[in-house]
Amino acid sequence: MRWLKSYQDVLLIVLIGFILRVSLVGYLHLQGYTGDEREYISLAAKLAQGQAFVDSNGEWSTKAPLWPLLLSIIFRVFGDELLVPHILGCFLGGLAIWLGFVLSLDLTGSRFVALIAAAFIAVYPGLVIYSTLLQTESLYIVFVLASFILLERQRKHPTLSTGVLVGVMAGLATLTRAVFFGFFVFLIAALAILYRKQPGSYAGSLSIAAVAWLIVLTPWTIRNCNIHGELVPISSWGGMSMLLGNNPYSTGTWSSKPGFEEWFMLKAKENNLDLTQSTETERSAFGRKLAVEYVLSEPENAAKLALKKFYMHGVYPISNTDSDTRLQAVCVAGDIVMYLFAGFGLILMGWRKEGFVPIILAMVFFTTMQVLLHCEARYRLPLMPFAAIFAAGGVALFADTHRLRDFFNIRRNKILAASWAMFVSAVYSFTAWQFLEGNI
Repeated sequence: MRWLKSYQDVLLIVLIGFILRVSLVGYLHLQGYTGDEREYISLAAKLAQGQAFVDSNGEWSTKAPLWPLLLSIIFRVFGDELLVPHILGCFLGGLAIWLGFVLSLDLTGSRFVALIAAAFIAVYPGLVIYSTLLQTESLYIVFVLASFILLERQRKHPTLSTGVLVGVMAGLATLTRAVFFGFFVFLIAALAILYRKQPGSYAGSLSIAAVAWLIVLTPWTIRNCNIHGELVPISSWGGMSMLLGNNPYSTGTWSSKPGFEEWFMLKAKENNLDLTQSTETERSAFGRKLAVEYVLSEPENAAKLALKKFYMHGVYPISNTDSDTRLQAVCVAGDIVMYLFAGFGLILMGWRKEGFVPIILAMVFFTTMQVLLHCEARYRLPLMPFAAIFAAGGVALFADTHRLRDFFNIRRNKILAASWAMFVSAVYSFTAWQFLEGNI
């Protein structure tokens, strides 16, 4: 009871966030389930019946396994009704609020900042929406936040057990979304270089985390190797994702302009690849080859696409549908508030604390991936709890008049803050204009 009383403020925020998510499940499914939701439901139903892990396209390894496996366990225990999976997704959304609070408290040492960060996560429209959907985001964000909490605690007090837990959480995140595979390799390598001269056992604990991570991935990797006869650590989709984002018919997203299918079939014929007989790993390798050829042969168009994807990654509303403009307006408003305050928080504290290094690395890596591969607005969702921490720092700054005055007495801060506010205003003014012109 003493523990409960100590955390009643953040638990209230978590409860409000959970209730908000549960209350919106019905509304957000008025137009039915998204294509990804239907795919995960279908795959989980097959697994619950004892069938093989094969998606609706007959492919064995394009989907990361953990979310459909979890859904299949629920279907076996509770039947194929979707109420329990939806409650689980909302619960995971509430858990992300709590984990965001813990991470913020560990990083900043300020309970006030941590509570504001939790509040941002609780009401940020994109995080609310995707907690109600039966997609990977709700589970993935929990594992990402847990990994970062443990990583920060490992930095402060390296121990064998914490190092193992970092690797386990990172492994579960990777089995939920394959893109975390590249990030964790990048993160461990970057931290090892940055802290190579630091005394103590931190560098060694990173090695322990890497080993634990590999152990978690081993069963799925062995399964893939047995099926494909080659190394496929998590997913065979990477090459095709790269092609979708880099071809003459690319829109930057999963949806291509008319003519892509004919172009792809023609390219396959020119390269003596029979698409009807090829394996998914062959198609992935071929897609990667075509994407690289396109970037090298048309660098100007590829650069324009990259800029467009960067813009979409940061600005497009994170919604489950393009047809509900009111919902999209709410999402955009949430982004503007988050970005404005996060910019002030980043100026105030972002690069001054060692604990923020992994977060900055995550922002750089995942944004770069969306520029290199195909982009969807929802792919920035795992970064938004980090943005919420910076935004909370910005709110705390404005809440303290003495601190705010000291902040703006520094000329550099004044210039950076004004530039950031003008930049956000300009970007969203341009976006509004493009929307009214029918270009978005």
